[in-house]
Amino acid sequence: MSELLSDEWFAAVDAALASAADDGPAAEPVAAEVELVVSGAAAGTVATRWVVEDGRLASVRPAGDGDEATTTVPITAEDLRAVLVGEDDAAIRYMRGDLKPEGRTADVLALVSALARPACRAALAGTVD
Repeated sequence: MSELLSDEWFAAVDAALASAADDGPAAEPVAAEVELVVSGAAAGTVATRWVVEDGRLASVRPAGDGDEATTTVPITAEDLRAVLVGEDDAAIRYMRGDLKPEGRTADVLALVSALARPACRAALAGTVD
């Protein structure tokens, strides 16, 4: 396990997602990219890019300078960690209004759905201290 949002963490997440068990076809094979802007991280505020392909979380990486986000969601590092380890649920956070997207709501819903998949939950839970 690595520090949340460190280079090592991004590498661990991608490795975990690549080796995650196949939990069946997605209900809807959607694609989306969402920029989570994470505040309160050890490195300060970190913009991250979460890529959903065919209804599954395909990758997570730092947002680059050339990235243009169509959907942005602010979240604290503490709240992101709670979602990743399974202490909280992204869908519930969205329904409560804790996740306030700017841009395409459909992209956020695609990410929330991908995060709810059992294989994704298991893969991400093992990457956070």
